[in-house]
Amino acid sequence: MASTARSLRYALAILTTSLVTPSVWAHAHLTHQYPAANAQVTAAPQAITLNFSEGVETGFSGAKITGQKTKILKHYRRSEMSRTKSN
Repeated sequence: MASTARSLRYALAILTTSLVTPSVWAHAHLTHQYPAANAQVTAAPQAITLNFSEGVETGFSGAKITGQKTKILKHYRRSEMSRTKSN
């Protein structure tokens, strides 16, 4: 009986911990972009905005702008990307 009660306590503790602990992501996720993904624009926008769920590791980050038939028009490397913080 004692081992059953102990097993139930352990199971309850594990269940409670898993329900209370917030989700953790290993990488930043894109939450918003302007222009929208796969948008077709008639004129070049003044700026392109990418918002992420958390800070990005600039050493491993970049962005590509493509034209018709996915031809790469511009490939931004980390040194060319400006990092701004929003309030």
